[in-house]
Amino acid sequence: MLKTTDCYKKLGRSIILEDLREWCDAQKDWSQMFGSSFMLKPAPFWIDEDPFIARLLKDGWKEPHIMKNYPHSFYNFHIDKDNKPCAINLLLGENENCCTVFLGDQLATRQNRALELRYDYGHFYLLNTQIKHGVFNFGKDRYLF
Repeated sequence: MLKTTDCYKKLGRSIILEDLREWCDAQKDWSQMFGSSFMLKPAPFWIDEDPFIARLLKDGWKEPHIMKNYPHSFYNFHIDKDNKPCAINLLLGENENCCTVFLGDQLATRQNRALELRYDYGHFYLLNTQIKHGVFNFGKDRYLF
């Protein structure tokens, strides 16, 4: 049975959330990845103004990026590369019509157990990226640190 504690853990709050969101809205050029629904951009140089992010970078976490999902898009279910067993995410903005879904064991042909991560606005999350996961975005542009 798929459990929340296997998939993700809620962490502390960001103090630069609104600044990051404004930065995202001002960006014009995003690097396209995986078709038209997913874009990527390196995080701004001032990202370490958040104490939590600064600590992660000091502890050796690398390559902070911001992902953009277009409205009415789906980022297919996947498991991240072996060299990335987990990730720290921060949803930049509120998007009630978007959901991150983890898939568990297959129940029968074409059926799986599923668990939704509902982001609490402003909080970081530690995600187990070795469990199959994907994103449905039925709302506006979605930005994720």
